[in-house]
Amino acid sequence: MRASFAAPSLGEGDVHIWTATLALPAARIASLAETLSSDERQRAARFATQGLRERFIAARGQLRELLSSYVGVSPAAIRFDYGAEGRPSLAAPAARVGVHFNLSHSDDVAVYAVARVQRIGIDVERVKHFPGMQPIAERFFSPAERQQLATMSPDALPLGFYCCWTRKEAYLKAMGSGLAAPLGDFDASVSPRWSLVHFAPDAGYVGAVAVERPAPAVTYREWGTSH
Repeated sequence: MRASFAAPSLGEGDVHIWTATLALPAARIASLAETLSSDERQRAARFATQGLRERFIAARGQLRELLSSYVGVSPAAIRFDYGAEGRPSLAAPAARVGVHFNLSHSDDVAVYAVARVQRIGIDVERVKHFPGMQPIAERFFSPAERQQLATMSPDALPLGFYCCWTRKEAYLKAMGSGLAAPLGDFDASVSPRWSLVHFAPDAGYVGAVAVERPAPAVTYREWGTSH
């Protein structure tokens, strides 16, 4: 049973990155929905389509299972506090364990970062070409980043774009700024006290994690297959 799985030891310098699929059977979705809080169920009900509703349930339900394995509280008993940008964090009493996390999902892939460092952010995107890619880069990327993209071939451009985007998003999420901060005001290589790690959670996807710690020990696992 996933809720009773004991997570790997999480040291002060560790960052655990977990990947999970959101394409789950109906029975599994129903089981995860039972662990959600009333406000999460209300949020799920507001989605316009069943597919979006089920992805939300899968993402939040599996987050609860994962955090349960770290803090020793049942998935349904976990409570969250929310920051100004809507960023969730563990509420008391589970918060006393000193576990911090961030999550992101794109299409059917969810990623979760878990660490003992409070400022941690993660982002994932499915790599795809779209016509507005260059205008968005002109608006949100720094001059140095735009210059690098300009040297890429058309085939390589989507991957380059999303590598840059996920790194910037991960850093801003770690800072608690979200898209309210101007993306073009900084390059995706951050200060020495920060680490920014790129990863590929699944075929056709790119991700990045930002953590306020130099040289963290990063490990990668899949939720649902690694335990």
